Amino acid sequence: MFGRRTGLVALLEEAGMLINAGLTVILLLSAGGLVLPGFLRFMREHRLVDVNYRGEAIPTACGLFLLLLLLMSYMLQKLTGWATLPSEAEFVLALVGVGMAGLIDDLIGDQKTKGIANHWKAWRQRGVPTTAVVKVAAVGAAGLMIGSEDQPLTTLLLLQVPLLLLTTNAVNLMDVRPGRALKFYYLLLGLLLGAASFGSGASHAWNSQMGWTTVLPVTVAAVLLTHGDMKGRLMLGDTGANLLGFTAGCGWVEYAPEAAQLALLLLLLGLHGLTWRRSLTRMIEKSRWLSFIDGIGRNRM
Repeated sequence: MFGRRTGLVALLEEAGMLINAGLTVILLLSAGGLVLPGFLRFMREHRLVDVNYRGEAIPTACGLFLLLLLLMSYMLQKLTGWATLPSEAEFVLALVGVGMAGLIDDLIGDQKTKGIANHWKAWRQRGVPTTAVVKVAAVGAAGLMIGSEDQPLTTLLLLQVPLLLLTTNAVNLMDVRPGRALKFYYLLLGLLLGAASFGSGASHAWNSQMGWTTVLPVTVAAVLLTHGDMKGRLMLGDTGANLLGFTAGCGWVEYAPEAAQLALLLLLLGLHGLTWRRSLTRMIEKSRWLSFIDGIGRNRM
């Protein structure tokens, strides 16, 4: 009898969480849709623009919109009491730190220096770290900040923080054509759904509400930016690419079994190895299927 009651309570709690999540999505979509046009005008008026690959000047660093909806979601949860936990502030602070590191790169970053080795070399020669080094430090610190004391330090340092670094940089690598970074983000989330379905092997390194706090609002904001990004009317910038990659990495560390995390880590290492020697865009253009997927929405939306 008590077992049935316990199961019923758990079912009701889960249903309540789903209802709250649905309401949060609706409210964020509504609020974000109202704010987005003014946000883009603000970026243009204050000359936060950059020239895209077509030579057009468009708003850049639009990843700030992801942070805006993240903070709106956090305030909404605080006001309503939906799924708020003390550790949520750490998640929000981590994403803000990662986003600000990307914004620094968007505003004053050296676009000529490419690759971690070259950035390290530039740091040694100039005696001042490049903005890319700052980004790596920010992502690493963010990963350590929200890590759990119950998680073995070796797993955190050898698997999860490197995975966060690679997912963050992988989305950044994709952000050279309209819509490509967002598609890769959605791909990572889709693969995560498959990996997390293999049972209860998900890592318990971070709070189980992490998805509510980070993945949900960031994904809603990404959906709102998708049309403009696909059409080349805005740039996510390093601000957005960093946030998307870090958020996807957080989801993998929280919900995917460690074996799946390791598999993704190896895949991303292979991707980085390929792009180290060859142009990613050229590889995509030479593949019929990759080129088709890459072009979806850009010319057909």
